[in-house]
Amino acid sequence: MKKQLEILKKIQDISLTRAELVARGAQDKVAEADREIAALVGKLEPRIHALYSRISANRPLFLAAMHNGNCSGCGMQVPVSAARMVKLAEHLVTCTTCGRILYDNPGAVASARQTASAGDDDEVPKVRGISRFSAAPLMVADLKAKTPQEAISTLSRLMAENGYVSDGDELARLALEREALLSTRMDEGAAVPHVRGVEGGSLAFALGVSHDGIVWDDSGEKVNFVVLSAIPSAGSAFFLKLMSDLMGAFRRKASRAAILAAKDSETLWKALDRATCRIIR
Repeated sequence: MKKQLEILKKIQDISLTRAELVARGAQDKVAEADREIAALVGKLEPRIHALYSRISANRPLFLAAMHNGNCSGCGMQVPVSAARMVKLAEHLVTCTTCGRILYDNPGAVASARQTASAGDDDEVPKVRGISRFSAAPLMVADLKAKTPQEAISTLSRLMAENGYVSDGDELARLALEREALLSTRMDEGAAVPHVRGVEGGSLAFALGVSHDGIVWDDSGEKVNFVVLSAIPSAGSAFFLKLMSDLMGAFRRKASRAAILAAKDSETLWKALDRATCRIIR
C-alpha cells in the first residue's frame, strides 16, 4: 500500500503543478503534465483508482497529510484508531470529515507560523490584506544573491529566524528540489519558489528585491523579485490567487517603481501593502 500512496502523492504533486502551468498559460507543459498524470493513474490498483477518481472529481487536493493527529486538509482531529492505521499505511484511510485520503508525513518541514485572521476571536486584532501572509521582517529591499540557490537560502533563513518555519535549511532544500522540476520564473520579472505541505499554520511568504537581477533558469532571463512561499495543504488553492495578485502589483508601472525604490524592509513592506490593498483583503 505504501507504493500506491507514493503514486497518489506524485499524482497530486503533478496535478498542483499543472494548475500552476495553466495559470501561466504554458499549454505545451500542461499537455506533458497530463501525460505524466495518466501514466501514474494507470499504475493504481482498481479499487484505489476508483477511490481516487471519486475524491478527485470534487477535490483537486484529494490527499492530506496527518499533522499532529489532525487532517491537514480540513484541520479536524483524526480518531485515534484511524491515526494508527494511517501510520501503519497498510490500508488507505480517509478523513471522516472531508473525505480526503490521509497519509503520515513525519519528515515534513515543521509548521508555518499561525497568524490572526478576520475569523479569529474579537479580542485578537484583525489582520487583513497582505499582513495575513507576511510582514516587514520578511522583506529584503536589496537582495544581494547572485543565484537562485543564494536567493532561496537567504529568504528561507529569514522565514526561520522570524518563526514562520522551524527549519530554514530544509525549506530551502525542498524549494530547490521543486525548482529543479519546473522553473518558477514568471513573465513579470519575478520568481515564485515554494514548498507545499508546510503544515500547522498559515500560508506565508518572504520577498526579496534584486536590483541587479538574478538569472533564474536556462532561459537566461533575469528576475528582480523573488517570492518564497511556505504553503500548508489547506492553502494550496489560494496560493495561485495570491501569486496572481502579487504579479499584478509587479506589473503595474507605479507599484513596480515604488517597490524597486524601497531602501529598507519597512519601506518595501509599505510599498507592497499599498500595491495590494485593493486586491488582497
